[in-house]
Amino acid sequence: MGGSFFVQMKLHLIRWIGASLALLAASSGVALAQTASGSGFFVSPSGHIVTNVHVIDDRGEIFAIDNEGKKMPATVVRIDRSNDLAVLKVARSNSRYLPIQASTKIRRGEKVYALGFPQTQIQGEELKLTDGIISSLSGVRDNASNFQITNPIQPGNSGGPLLTEDGRVVGVVVATLDAARIFAATGSLPQNVNFAVKSNYLLAMLGAISDFPGPVEPSDAPPKKLVDVIETAELAMVRIVAYPKTTQAVVPLPAYSPPPFDTAGKREVLIGHAGPLSGPQGHFGRDNENGVRLALEELNAQDLRIGGERIYFTIASLDDVADPMTAVAVARRFCAMGVAGIVGHLNSGTTIQASPVYASCGIPHITGSATNPRLTRPKFPTTFRIIADDDWLGVALGRYGAQILGIRTAAVVHDRTPYGQNVAEQFRLSARANGIQIVDEQVTSDKATDFEVILTAIKAKAPDAIFYGGMDPQAGPMLRQMQQLGLDKIKYFGGDGICTSQIAKLSGNVKTLDNVICAEGGALLNAMPGGAAWKEKYDARFPGQFQVYSPYTYDATFVLVEAMKKANSVDPKVYTAKLAETNYKGVTATIAFEANGELKNPATTLYTYKDGKKTPM
Repeated sequence: MGGSFFVQMKLHLIRWIGASLALLAASSGVALAQTASGSGFFVSPSGHIVTNVHVIDDRGEIFAIDNEGKKMPATVVRIDRSNDLAVLKVARSNSRYLPIQASTKIRRGEKVYALGFPQTQIQGEELKLTDGIISSLSGVRDNASNFQITNPIQPGNSGGPLLTEDGRVVGVVVATLDAARIFAATGSLPQNVNFAVKSNYLLAMLGAISDFPGPVEPSDAPPKKLVDVIETAELAMVRIVAYPKTTQAVVPLPAYSPPPFDTAGKREVLIGHAGPLSGPQGHFGRDNENGVRLALEELNAQDLRIGGERIYFTIASLDDVADPMTAVAVARRFCAMGVAGIVGHLNSGTTIQASPVYASCGIPHITGSATNPRLTRPKFPTTFRIIADDDWLGVALGRYGAQILGIRTAAVVHDRTPYGQNVAEQFRLSARANGIQIVDEQVTSDKATDFEVILTAIKAKAPDAIFYGGMDPQAGPMLRQMQQLGLDKIKYFGGDGICTSQIAKLSGNVKTLDNVICAEGGALLNAMPGGAAWKEKYDARFPGQFQVYSPYTYDATFVLVEAMKKANSVDPKVYTAKLAETNYKGVTATIAFEANGELKNPATTLYTYKDGKKTPM
């Protein structure tokens, strides 16, 4: 029964995602397992076509179909994942292409038009036009790379142009708010909230393509009537069709099988775990889940009695896919399930959004990885952290860079997430306080893998170091591209999100990996009170799966249960107050909490990489 429920829950969450940004639903035609369709448009006479990355990502064959129905094979020339832009090329010249206008002069309230091929299986393959206005000069959470627009957008519009009244491209249609997910989270439906990537980001991308002819204007003067503008633009439009790759079998991780224990006559107590169990950060989430499982196995072997009842613990683990809105839905589900306590979430953004939900239903949660200081500022009596926050990490790195390495200049990049922004800000403050000049600041996203534009801009400033606020799925490719651009002498700083064993694999173990210096809350595992023995136990139970935070989720589980034992109750409304009195000698440290739920006297450790292996400094 439990397994069936969790499968259904995960499927519901997956239906809400399908997005290139946290709150957005990508507006391409269909899911990845099927043929994808979207929109595109010519931007040069040399066959260059613009569309969205999510239309063609992870695909095999890609075709562009013009207004006469001709199907042309297309190759990928360049992608910018952080802005969901892709440039394709077909082997033909094209006399009709759309001129691109810089988006900097566009003002709120201007009339704009979207062209595309939405829902072709229902609406047909004729080009569709919608009108609207620029309703905001930024996107979700003030994302400066997007316009918010009122034009109706549907699946299949992705990659189409956003045009001015004289037919110039000022944006590329990219996404719409996912109505189902917003309704689930807020109880209301969004109206006319859609998004387009600003043309300035497209111009920067095109400028980096060696065979792109540069800014080009059509040979004909632009027509004056709107109907003529649209008829002319139609000649530059293409429908993008992308077929799935031939799939290969994936070897799954071994199925989890808990050791047998007697449940007869015992009361089941649910402990929740939340984190990304799928996607680019899934390795972190599964490692955290393993820490909880290991703790519960040991607790169940003790034949515990709490409140006069024999009890056993069961894990309820839900996938928040590292997405704050999904985390809210997961938190509400945990409240409805009546779990006794929660270990998680992994990310700062997800934990911050979920924490008020847990406070409202009176269930404590302990994170061993979410490090943004904002988490504990509301002082919810149900929120606890057992690892150093970003203030400690950023300060340590800034001081080390200036005082030990003699760094004088640095560039700062972050992934726009609460974690990434805050750890970058703390480094920036610490660096400046220690005499380091910040010569450049750039932003990307936690979905990006192409950083060439950002790194090229940074290279021109010649900094001594780069600080990246984000996670290893982005840090790995960034290090690889730094190597390709000749940035192999620059120090690369980051917080615990990049301080993983996985980063060596993600970077291809390039030379620039040797320049990484990262900070991690807590002591070195072997220096932890029970670290070495615990690691042997973990590896025997979950071979090859250790990442970073599982010792903390292991301890967090025991901290919850110790509070239950002190209160002689598994009811969170009874035992939560005992968490504030915690003085638990765990694997990671002796755990005690400040009044706001922060760990007292947290440790910080700096690491580098030698021969591809994470090594303490």
